[in-house]
Amino acid sequence: MANVTELFDEHGGFRAQAEVLRRAFDQSFADPATVIEESGELVLAVRVGAIQCGVRLSEVAGILRCPKIVPLPRLKPGCLGIIGIRGQLHAAYHLGMLLGDAMGASTACRWLVLTPGRDALAFVFDTIDACLTIKPEELRAVERPGDVKAHMRAVFVRDGTVRELLEMPALVALATGGAQLSLSEESS
Repeated sequence: MANVTELFDEHGGFRAQAEVLRRAFDQSFADPATVIEESGELVLAVRVGAIQCGVRLSEVAGILRCPKIVPLPRLKPGCLGIIGIRGQLHAAYHLGMLLGDAMGASTACRWLVLTPGRDALAFVFDTIDACLTIKPEELRAVERPGDVKAHMRAVFVRDGTVRELLEMPALVALATGGAQLSLSEESS
C-alpha cells in the first residue's frame, strides 16, 4: 500500500509543488518592492453628541481611549481638566462643547485625539465611526465670513452623512484662546 507522498510523487505532485513554492518564495525577495499608492488622506470619522465630523490623521499625534480626567477649578469653556498620558499631563477639551453642542457635553468621553507638539492638547469625544481615505475631489470648501468656525473649512460626504473636516491647528487656537499655553501657564 503506497502512502500519500508516494502517490503525489508519482504524478510529480508534492515535491514538484514544493519546488515551485520554494522558487516563488526566493524570487519574492529578489524582485523590487512594490508600493501601492493611494491618493487621498486618512481621516478619522468621529461623533460627539449630534455632531459628526472628521479629523485628519496627519494632524494628530495619537488616538487613545480616554483615561480619567482630573477636573480643575476655574477652567476655560470646554476644558474638562487634565489627563496623564505616557507620563505627560495634557489639558483635555470636550470637542462637542468647543464645536457649540452644549447637549453633547453630557455624553461619555470614550476617545481622544492628541495634538502634536510639546504642549499637546487632548480633544475628547464619544465615538469613532470609521477611518476613511478622503480624496481631494471629495472635499468641498466652506466659505465663512471672518473667523466664524475657522476650525471647519471643508466638508465631505460618506454613506449619506455630511461631515465637517476639522482643522486641528485652528481648533487648538479656539481652545486656548489663540495662544498655545503650557499647563504651568494655565494654572497660574
